Amino acid sequence: MGLPQFHADRGPIAETLGLVWHARTNAFPDSGLMHIAAASPGGVVGLFAGPSFGPPVSRRSPPGLRVTRVEAQKELPSEQNDAVLASVEPRLAKPSLAVGVS
Repeated sequence: MGLPQFHADRGPIAETLGLVWHARTNAFPDSGLMHIAAASPGGVVGLFAGPSFGPPVSRRSPPGLRVTRVEAQKELPSEQNDAVLASVEPRLAKPSLAVGVS
């Protein structure tokens, strides 16, 4: 069923970008969408695998005040859902900074 505040999108890129821009916050794995979401009013919680999966997170993560990083030592097992939710929940409590969205 999933959580009501999460929207898993599988639509066209234009619709996805609209959702990203108007969301109170976003959560994405290390990807291009994560970098785009970092520039959005709601920012992003970036999900990263540990150091054995490439350069340090500090080099892979987008910069910015609206970026929160969650890094696993190896991979993000389901036990780390609490860490992700703890990063997302405070952002959901704030109103969206996107124009025309409350």
